[in-house]
Formats: sequence, C-alpha cells, structure tokens
Amino acid sequence: VKNALIENLTFCFCGGPGIRGTEVRDVRIAGCEFFFIGGCFLTEYKNGDVRYGNAIEFMRGCKNSVVKNCIAYQIYDSGITHQGDNCVVENFTAKNNLIEFCGMGAIEYWHTKGAVIKSVLYEGNMLRFAGYGFGGLQRPDKNMSAAIQSNAKPTGSNYNYAESFIIRNNIFELSTYQLVNAASAAGTPPTLD
Repeated sequence: VKNALIENLTFCFCGGPGIRGTEVRDVRIAGCEFFFIGGCFLTEYKNGDVRYGNAIEFMRGCKNSVVKNCIAYQIYDSGITHQGDNCVVENFTAKNNLIEFCGMGAIEYWHTKGAVIKSVLYEGNMLRFAGYGFGGLQRPDKNMSAAIQSNAKPTGSNYNYAESFIIRNNIFELSTYQLVNAASAAGTPPTLD
C-alpha cells in the first residue's frame, strides 16, 4: 500500500482488521472511526483456532505514515498496530487518537529480531480500558492487555532494535493487566516522556 489517504470514514462490524496494509509507504489515516472489529479465526495460522482483528494493521513494515485524530473502540485485538519480522518501521506517527476497549493493546508493536523501529512517535493519544470490551472478555490470553503493547513473549535477543522511538504526552488509563509494555533490544528502549 503506497500513497494513500483514508480520511473521515467509519469502519465497523467486521471479523478481521478494519484497515490492513502490507509494506506500507506514505499512508495517512485521519479522522476515521473504528468499532466492533475483529474476532474471526485466522484459519491459515497454527491450527486455525487463533482469533484476530485490529482496527488499523500495518504488516511487514511501514514508512512515512501517520494515523491521527481517529477513534477506535470495541476491538478484538488492538487499535493501531505495526507488526512483522525482519522489516523496517520508519517515520511513523500515531497522534491524537482515542483508543479504548481493545482486547489486547490500544497501540501495539510486534516485531522480533531483525526488525528496526526508527523515528517513530506516539503522541497525544488517550489510551483507555485495555483488556476490556468484547475482545477482552473473549480472549483466551488474559495477560496480554496494555495501553502500549510490545512483543508479548520475546526471548533473549528477540526484541526489535529501536532508534528515535518516542512515546510522549499520552494518557494511559486502566488496563486489566499492564499499562505499558514497551520493550526493545538492549540499549535501545523507547523514550517515554
């Protein structure tokens, strides 16, 4: 997905992601609303009994992209996520979003060894009630919720590398498990302010 503007739209009542892009570049999502998203089975993964569904999902890297002024609530997995192994997330901003009642994380980054997060900013977001809502009630893994959720069960050097990754001026309110789980490789943690 390249050079896209998605603005002032409502996405609701779907079993998979509201918006899903792979190898995203120069994408702007602004002023959109997402609700009651996710919960379908990911049949091609493991033995087909894993459920999924994020409001906004960027897979295998994203560059020069922004998600701002959006509202997401009642999401099975996460409100905004960038995921993938051996990929680059560069110049990505999540700003001034209201994300609440997500079963996993309000904002989630899920990268393992070989992935690079560079010049990423999460700013001015209100991230509330992680692990609550229909997703939190139905998830089998109740220990995965957080306002900011990174790799859930990394081992050793399995964390992504981060550089200029800033999480600032956000509000984190209520979670059934953790408020912030923001991890990266040793010596490269995100800056929280």
